[in-house]
Amino acid sequence: MKYLNYGLLIFVLVAILAEIFHWSPIVVFFAAALGVVPLAGFMGKATEELAVYTGPKLGGLLNATLGNAAELIITTVAIREGVLNPAVRESLL
Repeated sequence: MKYLNYGLLIFVLVAILAEIFHWSPIVVFFAAALGVVPLAGFMGKATEELAVYTGPKLGGLLNATLGNAAELIITTVAIREGVLNPAVRESLL
């Protein structure tokens, strides 16, 4: 599983290149979706490591806050693009 996460990191680069070179939006979407998987895992491990040093209360707060980082980023991008549909509004609540 560990090597799968490192292998999926290549899709971060593919997504960036696909956006720069104006590839198909479907390619950009799937590359970004696959690239987010290992990044979310690394963020989860990082917050667990921080919790060891900060204690259970602050660690829990960090885990709850950073655990929703991907959702907050997607929502921010959707709002900036003017896509404020009911799904985006409900995710904010």
